[in-house]
Amino acid sequence: MEALCLSFEIQKDNPQSKQYGAKIANKMKECLSRDDFIEKLKKRYPFQSSKVIEDYRNFYGL
Repeated sequence: MEALCLSFEIQKDNPQSKQYGAKIANKMKECLSRDDFIEKLKKRYPFQSSKVIEDYRNFYGL
């Protein structure tokens, strides 16, 4: 529950999709903590972040 697990859905043979995934992975390196990264994602992708957090809480019964 304390880990941060991410998966990237990368389109096969799509250089732009691969570049975007690499960009996000590189941004992770700039973050000071897991929570810092999550806050940045929430600012950039508010709807998607809310959905992921809701799914996480439902899965873990929080």
